[in-house]
Amino acid sequence: MLTLKKVSCEESNVFDGSVLRSIAHFPIEADGIYDLNSSCLILPTSINTTETAGAVGVHNSCLRYRAQVLVKNCRFSTTRAGILEEMTNNNFRNINLEKFTRSTAQNRSEALFDGVQVEDEFSNHYSCFRDLHRTGTTASVENRAELRIPLRELFGGICSMPQYPSFKLGKATIRVEFQSGVKMLEEKRRYTNHITTSLDCDNVPATGDAPADVKTLVLTDLYLSDKEIPLWVGQKLNVDYEIGIDANNTNVVITGIARNATTNKVTLTVTTVHTTDLEVENITIIEVAAASQAYKIEQPKLLLYQVKPTPSQMESARKKLSNASIPYRTWSLEQDNLQETVEFNRQYYLEPNCSNAVMFFQSGVGDMDSLANNLGSFRCALNQIDITNTDVECNPSSPLYLDRALWTITNCGLPMRSLKNPPKCVLNPVPRVEQSQQYSVQLKKSADGDIADCNIHLFKQLNRVIKISKNQVQVR
Repeated sequence: MLTLKKVSCEESNVFDGSVLRSIAHFPIEADGIYDLNSSCLILPTSINTTETAGAVGVHNSCLRYRAQVLVKNCRFSTTRAGILEEMTNNNFRNINLEKFTRSTAQNRSEALFDGVQVEDEFSNHYSCFRDLHRTGTTASVENRAELRIPLRELFGGICSMPQYPSFKLGKATIRVEFQSGVKMLEEKRRYTNHITTSLDCDNVPATGDAPADVKTLVLTDLYLSDKEIPLWVGQKLNVDYEIGIDANNTNVVITGIARNATTNKVTLTVTTVHTTDLEVENITIIEVAAASQAYKIEQPKLLLYQVKPTPSQMESARKKLSNASIPYRTWSLEQDNLQETVEFNRQYYLEPNCSNAVMFFQSGVGDMDSLANNLGSFRCALNQIDITNTDVECNPSSPLYLDRALWTITNCGLPMRSLKNPPKCVLNPVPRVEQSQQYSVQLKKSADGDIADCNIHLFKQLNRVIKISKNQVQVR
């Protein structure tokens, strides 16, 4: 039998993404058996936007990557075994590995749950952070979405266990450090330039009388259904227009949207564009971007699935774990700097029982996509013996590059589901031995120029074993 437990964090209930090193701790009591593979972290998250001037509009903000991007570093430790997993830059590694392990169909099917944008057949964007009303006068709503991050995505080893014996390993603590900055956020805008990407509106005729406020705009394009309308109530627009020989530009907010089912014309009711008795011509509109964005997490919780065995089953589990070994895999990280160069050569050491070496490149602080501009090829050696007999081109069309990627991903115990847009990386499986190994990496520039500055992240997958005896617990 399974029961659900919600565990609150030990710190303040509000975490702001603009604050560096926001840390939360979640305790797991040593009172039984937990299904950590099904458990998850619950993050009630909102994305707030600010304006530089004028009225405040509703901006279509969302996460640029899946919800796990919010957790930068994490640690799983227990009172009896110490630190079992210490994951540094966990989100950077997972986001780039998932470009191999997650298919496009899977990403699309789970997009609303992950906090990223969903694009419909009319190229309109939706997310769980906004309820966008495309008709009527009801203002669109900014939501606080309840994002869930499976623990197995934070700790791929310990938290892949469906029967984690907390009664043997002691009280556990999950430490989570949230990612600061705004590079994991984005605002989706379709119309951004009055010349190249804008919406045209019909001219507003002259009143022929006293000056009047221009508060309605009719879109030139036709829309056959309400779902096709690319704008929403509460959206902030920039209007460019001409009155006589004078060019004008102003910001307005949509207060209502109506579509005529007969003519398929869409009429926008907005705050005042201009007050005039003359004809308003050459009207184009674009979407106004938010001046800044920031996420906020309120009252995060840990959702645990606790297994409730019968007394006889529990007694049997205790006997089996009186002398047992539990293998698992985890990751370590070694960081390095690469200055602009023609060729980069460096030696690293792989810890004992390392089975895979994965190198990603971070071109800027907070960037989540692995990128090394002008990296043309690489060649690696293990214990001074070349792994390949030729340079490996960093190109998805290179058979040798695909071989390295496929072999490494499957050796990590992960599924290979996509090779459409692989990240810039250096991947190699490593024979597992009980001694440290010397790992040499040579990077060469492409024909376009020197390798650009970037930070190197060498992730090493390690095999660990929890040794449980009657009186002690050890990690080897």
